[in-house]
Amino acid sequence: MIKFFYSLKRFEFLKKEAEKTAKAVLKEMKRKGRVEIYFVKDEEMAEINKVSRGKKGPTNILSFETKEYFPRPDLKEPFLGEIYIAPDYSKKKGDSVKLLIIHGVLHLLGFDHKTKKEASIMEKKEEFFLKRV
Repeated sequence: MIKFFYSLKRFEFLKKEAEKTAKAVLKEMKRKGRVEIYFVKDEEMAEINKVSRGKKGPTNILSFETKEYFPRPDLKEPFLGEIYIAPDYSKKKGDSVKLLIIHGVLHLLGFDHKTKKEASIMEKKEEFFLKRV
């Protein structure tokens, strides 16, 4: 299940493509669970980026994978994590919502890009899903 939250009503139009993309990635990767996607203002993203990563200013996307020990008694399904996207900042950078959702879901599924090898694997997955979704 994909659950959406919006800082601004004008971000609601992003839901359809984001939901389709996230569901397709989860299905292909044979994973089930809840993903929460937040479309936030640049100022909110800057604060989240500062608190979570110690970096100044907004970024296009942040993903927070849920660890197994994180309890969510309100859910019957596994909670995979949260994805935060700053649509205005992403638009300025030329990033598509589709790619950002793919990127974020892959992070929730354990993929990363800290090393060249990890980045190569993740980029191939992203390219695969960009063509399929």
